[in-house]
Amino acid sequence: MQVGRETRGGRLVLTPQGSLLCAGPAEQFEALLQNVLAEGHRHLIVVLENVPHVDSGGVRALVRGHLTAQRLGGSIALASIDRRVHRILTMMRLDMVFPIFATVEAAIAAEPAGT
Repeated sequence: MQVGRETRGGRLVLTPQGSLLCAGPAEQFEALLQNVLAEGHRHLIVVLENVPHVDSGGVRALVRGHLTAQRLGGSIALASIDRRVHRILTMMRLDMVFPIFATVEAAIAAEPAGT
């Protein structure tokens, strides 16, 4: 799975490309989240505009990343979410767990600084 990676406003911004589905991409993305948190990044923004679908594996990757970040005193915010993925996250009430922003800039303005 291809994932863009850049630091903006003191936060690591991850931009996965493609669906986060079981048996491959979701597990790869989950491993990436765990690795960047282990490297010391604490406040992440995940841009989901190029992720047209998620299944249970994609949801698991996001939730496990959130739990790890929270345990380490960090956070994961979601930004620019594809409308279909947003609908799934809302149905699962994960919009109550993750801060969701329309843009990366809005997430940067609202989230705590730090890496």
